[in-house]
Amino acid sequence: MTIAAVADELDTAWREHRPFLASEDGLCAYDDRVPDLTVEAEDAYRAALGRLARRARDLDETALTFADAVTRDVVLDAAQRELTLLESGGLEHTVAPVMTEGPTALLTVASRTVLRRPQDASAYLARCRAMPAYLRAHVARLQEGARHDRRPVAALVQAATRQVDEALASGGNKLASVPPPPGWVGAEAWQQQVARASDAAARALGDWRAAVAALAVRADDACGLCHLPGGEGDYAALARAHTTLDVTPAEVHALGRAQVEALHDAVVELGGVLGHAGLEATM
Repeated sequence: MTIAAVADELDTAWREHRPFLASEDGLCAYDDRVPDLTVEAEDAYRAALGRLARRARDLDETALTFADAVTRDVVLDAAQRELTLLESGGLEHTVAPVMTEGPTALLTVASRTVLRRPQDASAYLARCRAMPAYLRAHVARLQEGARHDRRPVAALVQAATRQVDEALASGGNKLASVPPPPGWVGAEAWQQQVARASDAAARALGDWRAAVAALAVRADDACGLCHLPGGEGDYAALARAHTTLDVTPAEVHALGRAQVEALHDAVVELGGVLGHAGLEATM
């Protein structure tokens, strides 16, 4: 197997695990899917990552071109980053109104969906029908995290449940409001099917809201990973995954503070040009 083939297989595994992001990348082959958040699916993805990383490592480095060697390094880093994200267990304690799995992901996908062809409409209908199971799996993962004292942050739970309340206030119509392809003869029947799927999704949203509102939560001033069991190790691993550098969270923080301090005088100077006195007025 070539490194290009390993890279292609890794890319496919990533997109199958994250079909919402694949859709955002314009890959319509994934538009009929939702993420499978079950433990079994996560274990299968973890196994695939490990297998592909081993294949990349087992390639004869001396036979690789420079471009292939770079691709190999990228594959190994990407696989390890995904494994780190899985091991950090964010799915089991993260509730928020933006950039997370759950209702916010569904509502964001619906708001960005544009249907140009009948097959696009069929894919969206299939996705809508899969939404209740997706939300139930999300609740199950959060409940499992809570059983291990890995709880979400109170303020973020409140914001997320408020977001669901706003969606339900319109009867869940955000999912059904995606228009069919222009001029499509099957539009009326499709809209009826989407409306039924949307009603089921709305009920699932209500169930999600009730379950998440019942979770034990962390205080807002304990929002950092360090307040979770094993959080210090997760934070260190995530710092490596997101920066690709062998640095500790404390080193990242110190670097950030140094950069801010270095910019202080420049910001104040620019503020003076704009008629502001001091950092607070400028900011």
